[in-house]
Amino acid sequence: MKTRITGGQLKGMALNSSKSDTLRPTLQMVRLAICSMFGNNKFNDIHVLDLYSGTGVLGLEALSRGARWVDFVEKNRNRCRNITSALSKFGLEDKGKVYCADVEKFITRLNSKYSLITMDPPYADDCWGKIMPLVASGGFIDEHSVVVAEHGRENKPDSKYERLMRTSAKQYGDSYISIYSMGVTNG
Repeated sequence: MKTRITGGQLKGMALNSSKSDTLRPTLQMVRLAICSMFGNNKFNDIHVLDLYSGTGVLGLEALSRGARWVDFVEKNRNRCRNITSALSKFGLEDKGKVYCADVEKFITRLNSKYSLITMDPPYADDCWGKIMPLVASGGFIDEHSVVVAEHGRENKPDSKYERLMRTSAKQYGDSYISIYSMGVTNG
């Protein structure tokens, strides 16, 4: 299966991945929408955390559009190898690292800060009640971070997790995008 980068220096470049019932690369129109919602000019020099990376297309899209660094987290070893191969193919091996790990365990050990966190778990997984509180309380986001969650109609995330609040949501066919940021507290 081929997935193409939609913008930036790698625009039009293809990622190859093997077909699988559990792999659903983010659709081109959804990636374009995410980039538009986040703001195309906001990719320059940011650090990105791509959770449930799958093909790695969301993180690679961010690198193509100017991100400084992407940490890819995916537990499937074949997919990890494919993302590592894609980084090498595109000459980006010095701009990202692939972690073959369980997302929930991995983020509890993070020390870095990220401007953009993308999450695209399998639509059938009801993981939001576990993962979103970990993201909300994690030391890797701050008031300037944006969290993008892709999900299906079923198993969708709530509108608020502690100070992490949904600021917008859009539907694209069977895919939904929810954008979150940290709310400001007084006191």
